[in-house]
Amino acid sequence: MDSGWLASDIWPVLFIIGGLSLVSLLLASWACFRLLQQRKQFQALMSLLRSEVDIMSHSTIGVGQRLVDVEKRLYSTMEKQQRLEGRESGGAAISQATKLMEMGASVDDIMASCNIGRPEAELIALLHREVRSDARKRVKSR
Repeated sequence: MDSGWLASDIWPVLFIIGGLSLVSLLLASWACFRLLQQRKQFQALMSLLRSEVDIMSHSTIGVGQRLVDVEKRLYSTMEKQQRLEGRESGGAAISQATKLMEMGASVDDIMASCNIGRPEAELIALLHREVRSDARKRVKSR
């Protein structure tokens, strides 16, 4: 009798354990499915972020190259401007050197005062002598 009672009472317990096992299996399967979905979403997001980083790095390189080009043009323009300013100040130095030559300054004095080279100072001296000799010839011929 005892074995009959045990055998008849075990079926509901086994049925409940089997049901709980089935529910647990379904929940675990659903969790794995959700995990796989999240993994796919994560991989898609990582792929998107990698491509955006690549695009940004390439555009940054492009901007860097443009910046280098702009700097080169800026330096070139600055050099041209300095050369032009040097030409303008060179004209002022030559007119000052001519005035000093008319006042009787030497070539060395003109070089030091006007900050010009010896060839320029000697040329100014030569021109000044020629102009003076031409002026004397005109005065004598009158």
